[in-house]
Amino acid sequence: MKKIFFAVLMVLWGVLPAFAAIVHLNSGVDVEGTVVERSADSVKIDIGGVSVTYFRSEIRSIEGDDEAAALMGVQAYIPPEEPAPVTGDQAKEELQTLVDSSALTDEKRGLILRFIDVIGTKAAMERNFSLMLKELPEDKAQEFRNSINVDDLLNELVPLYHKYFTLEDVKAYVGFYDSVSGKKLTEGLPQIMRDSIGVTTKYFETHMSDDLKNFRPGSAK
Repeated sequence: MKKIFFAVLMVLWGVLPAFAAIVHLNSGVDVEGTVVERSADSVKIDIGGVSVTYFRSEIRSIEGDDEAAALMGVQAYIPPEEPAPVTGDQAKEELQTLVDSSALTDEKRGLILRFIDVIGTKAAMERNFSLMLKELPEDKAQEFRNSINVDDLLNELVPLYHKYFTLEDVKAYVGFYDSVSGKKLTEGLPQIMRDSIGVTTKYFETHMSDDLKNFRPGSAK
């Protein structure tokens, strides 16, 4: 009776239990987290303390929360059939594949480059290079264009991301920054940083004494 009463209260208060789930996106990215809100149009996932909303048009299927899948009218995840056990040479090949699993695959390289793109790093590099070229004489600017390629530079950075992040990490990052909330964060952070300079400057001017404001390193104490 107490369990039923508690369940009724949860419904009346609009409180729904959270479910661990994996959202399979149309982009091929799988996002794992806790479902905290469901509706016919979207589902909100908590990913390590960050709430991300995915809309129905972005989702291919949902694993682990059939209720959310039914509410949105998307396919519940159907796990693939277990492969038949292998022996002999096939087993040796699979073991070697497992040993080499830390290698940088084409899939992971592509996702890393996508991640670098969606967080704005590529655009920032191109913008900074353009500003640099404007400061150079035309002959030097052309020499720079012939020598430096943004895509080549980004490919040189890929092994660094591969070193510190797993394939699943990068999939989750791309899934977030490709979402509506992720794109909003990417667009909003630069503006926040610019506005923060004014707030920080005003704070120091208000809280620092004149002596501190006028102090210069190396001056007499």
